[in-house]
Amino acid sequence: MTLIHTATQATQATQTDPINGAVRSEKQLSLADSANIALLKRSDSLETLVRAQINEIENKNEGITQLGRIEALLITLPKTLTAADRTILQTLNIQNIPSDGRVTSSNVTALSTSIKNTKESLTSVSQLDTIKLQSLNGKFEQANSLASQIMKSLFMQAQSIIRNIS
Repeated sequence: MTLIHTATQATQATQTDPINGAVRSEKQLSLADSANIALLKRSDSLETLVRAQINEIENKNEGITQLGRIEALLITLPKTLTAADRTILQTLNIQNIPSDGRVTSSNVTALSTSIKNTKESLTSVSQLDTIKLQSLNGKFEQANSLASQIMKSLFMQAQSIIRNIS
């Protein structure tokens, strides 16, 4: 969702060209509109960062879920890991994955330890990611609130002007 809109208030500015003396006129946005557009752009960029952070947390949570599922499979031995399970383990940088996928009593301890350590690491990192998400979300809400206050102020000024004209 893009919040940027076209500003309606503009002022006329004139400038004299120092070389040929010609007078140019340009429309410039009011200070309030310029500030509002800057805040809305900031809000849009923060929204993008919040969405990216949410995706990162979801991906880590999915990794934790998959590791838990694979860990539960290792209870009964011998077990052969599927190609998909091996791919998940490799993607999450798990060590001690049997190349043929066969998990036996001789290699289950090392694999289980690797899975457990990675789950703990992902959980810890996910908690830090959640804190970062809360911070980004706070900044996003603050930018939106400030933009809203500016728009409300402009609206109230416009209403006042209309009342004075009537």
